[in-house]
Amino acid sequence: MRRLNRVGLSLLVVMFLLSMAGVGPAMAQQPERGVSLTTTYPHVVVPLADAGDTVQFSVTVANTGTVAEDVKLSVVSMPEDWKCQFESGYPSKIVRAVYLPTKEEDEKNFTQGITLKVTPPSEVESKDYQFTVKAVSDDGKVSDSVPITLTFSGEAAKSVPAGVELSTDSTTLEQTAGNDFEFSIKVKNKGEESRRFEFGLEKGSPETQLASWRGYLTKGYEGTRIQDLKIDAGATETIKLHLNPPSGVQAGEYPVKFKSSSGEVSDTIEVKAVISGTYELSLTAPEDGRLNTSATAGDATTVSLKLENRGSTALEDISFSALGMPDEWDVNFNPDSIDTFEADETRTIKVDIKPGSSTIAGDYMIELKASSSQSKDSVDYRVSVETPTAWGWAGVAIVVIVIAGLFAIFARVRRR
Repeated sequence: MRRLNRVGLSLLVVMFLLSMAGVGPAMAQQPERGVSLTTTYPHVVVPLADAGDTVQFSVTVANTGTVAEDVKLSVVSMPEDWKCQFESGYPSKIVRAVYLPTKEEDEKNFTQGITLKVTPPSEVESKDYQFTVKAVSDDGKVSDSVPITLTFSGEAAKSVPAGVELSTDSTTLEQTAGNDFEFSIKVKNKGEESRRFEFGLEKGSPETQLASWRGYLTKGYEGTRIQDLKIDAGATETIKLHLNPPSGVQAGEYPVKFKSSSGEVSDTIEVKAVISGTYELSLTAPEDGRLNTSATAGDATTVSLKLENRGSTALEDISFSALGMPDEWDVNFNPDSIDTFEADETRTIKVDIKPGSSTIAGDYMIELKASSSQSKDSVDYRVSVETPTAWGWAGVAIVVIVIAGLFAIFARVRRR
C-alpha cells in the first residue's frame, strides 16, 4: 500500500512539473501588438553661445508585436517658439509616419532610425528644456514615448553689430590719358541680417576736375550696371568701380572716395586714379595742305610746316633735321630747335631748302623731321628742281650748233 502511495505521489509531482512546463511558454509568448521608442542620447548639453542652431537627436522606433504597424511620430510638451522636425537618412525627407513590418516578416526593417531636428529660438536662457517624443499606431491603440532634455549652459554669444566693410587689393591705378580705370572693391556685410547696400562716389573739389569724370558699377565680372546690391549676413560681394576720365584730362593724381551705405551703417574707401602724360608730336602741312614746292638749282626756297603738341604733357628739347637729301643740298629750319613745347601748342616752322648748283632738273623727295626724347614725327616733301636760265640758253646754243654741224655734213655728202 505504501508503495502504491509513493507511486501516486510521484505521478502527481510529474504531472505538476509537466503542467508547469506547458504554462512557461504561454507566459513568455510575444504580445500581438506593440511599439517601442528609444533614443541614444536622451539628455544633450549645448553651449548657450550656439543658441539658435539646430540640435539633432537619433530616435529609434520598433515594432514589438506580431502584426505590422503604421506609426505616427510627434513631439509633445514642446517649449514655446521651438521648432521640431523628423527626417529620414540620405536623401533627407521630412517624416511624419513610418511603416514597421514584424520582425518575423523583415528582420532588417522592423526597426527604423529617425533623426529629430530641434531648433530653439535665438534667445534662450541657460537652463534645461524638456519635451517628449511620441510614437502611436494609426488606430491609436498602441504607443510609446521617450522624454528628451536639452540643456543650454555657459554665456550667450556676443551680438555682432551691424556694419559694412570696404576693401580693395589695389587702391591706386595708373593709366595714360584716354584710358579708363577699373577698381575691384570687396563689400562685406558684417551684420547678422541681410541688407541692401547702396553705392556712390564722393567726388573731389572742382580744382581736381573730377566733376567732369564719369563712373558706374558692375557686379563681379557681369556687365550689367548696378546701383545697389543685397548682401547676406556675413557674406562678401565683389563689385567693379569703372571710372572714365574726360578727354583732354591733364596728367596728375585724382583721388575718389567710394561709399557704401545701408540705413545707419556705412563705410568709405579712397582709391586714386593716376593719369600719366601722353606725348604726341605732329608735323604736318600748313593750312593749304601742300607738301611740295619748286626750286632752282643753287637757289634757296622757303616753305612752311605746322608743328603741334597733341599730347597732354609738355615736350622738351625739340630738334629738326632733313633726311634723304642729294649731295650739296642745304636745308635750314627756323627756329632750329624748341626748348619747351606746351600741350596743345601750335607753331609754324619755316624751312629753307637750297638744292645744289649742279643738281639736274627733276623731282626730289626729302624727309623733314621733328624730334624730342618723348615723341617724333616727319613728313615727306617733294621738291621740283629747275636749272638756272643761263644754263637753259647754253643748252639751246649747244642744240643749234649740233644741228648746224649735221647740215654741213649732209651738204658735203651730196656734193660727192
